[in-house]
Amino acid sequence: MVTDRPLNWLRFLPWAEYCYNTSYHSEAVDVLLVERDDLMRQLKENLLAAKNRMEVQANRKRRDVEFNVWDRVLVKL
Repeated sequence: MVTDRPLNWLRFLPWAEYCYNTSYHSEAVDVLLVERDDLMRQLKENLLAAKNRMEVQANRKRRDVEFNVWDRVLVKL
């Protein structure tokens, strides 16, 4: 950003610097997207590991039971 009066540069330079520093740059966006993708991958892995741990914990007390026709069973609601 330039003007035909160099003395005004001093007044506009902080605004130009602010605009540049607060705008997204293509390289910065690419880095943010890569970091976001890595974070999403890690979150999915953590959720899958937690699901597996919960499944193992829940299945510890379960047993396979087969019933035949006319077997008497207690149904608890």
